[in-house]
Amino acid sequence: MVGGGTVAERTGGGSSMIFGAGADDLRLPVKEALAAIARLGLRDVEADARGDISPAQLTRTGRRHLSRYLADLGLRLVALGGTAPGASLDQQVDHAGRTLEMARELGVEVVSVSLADLGVRPADPAAGVGEDIMAALRQMADRADLTARTLAVETAGVVPQVLRRLIQEVSCDRVRACIDPAELIGSGQNLKTLYQLADFVGLARVRDALAGRPSAPGREVPLGEGQVDLREYFMSLRDFGYRRPTLIRRRHSERPLPELLAAKKRLEELARQIEGR
Repeated sequence: MVGGGTVAERTGGGSSMIFGAGADDLRLPVKEALAAIARLGLRDVEADARGDISPAQLTRTGRRHLSRYLADLGLRLVALGGTAPGASLDQQVDHAGRTLEMARELGVEVVSVSLADLGVRPADPAAGVGEDIMAALRQMADRADLTARTLAVETAGVVPQVLRRLIQEVSCDRVRACIDPAELIGSGQNLKTLYQLADFVGLARVRDALAGRPSAPGREVPLGEGQVDLREYFMSLRDFGYRRPTLIRRRHSERPLPELLAAKKRLEELARQIEGR
């Protein structure tokens, strides 16, 4: 485990609502992004395994330095993004496998993979995925099993019932779902469809969006300014028994750091309301 202690240690065994952030959303060099997140008082971090922290670039010495840097900041790296936009399917399998190995070395529990990066197109989100992508996911699942990591498949590009079926077809306990309410709202769905994944949630993110339609996708907006019912979302996570941190994400913003701070404050107030504190 990299920095920060266990969930129980960091919450006094109390709150089930713990928040983290995505380092890449700040669009800063990775160390600057991590330091900024620590200054905001967040302790759990997600980062894409690309650039300076890609498995190919980050040597064993570099991984030790990263672990120490995180520990010095009081941060815990809880998830790594394990796909690489633009790479071939074979390259994706190799990159995900290396990321899973690096996650084991760093003590990171979850590696997420994007179906969109693997080639799934959201033109028909109710359709299944091709056999080539299923074969790639099975290879990734084998590596997740060998490394004892959770492989979390993102909901982008497919509806929850399709992702549920995909996870069941891969048939590996290490394969779970990475859920994002903005993906659902932005594609014209509603949060109740998440119950299709109630038994399979491995990682949860939180973003906001304005609702879309199949012919006109919605768009991401700052947290609290869209149509994601945050209370309903977090009550759903509680129903699912989800205990990992929920990661505040913002893919497109001109003011990512102030928006992250505002989102943190909003969610902490929501947590107090839900938990009666």
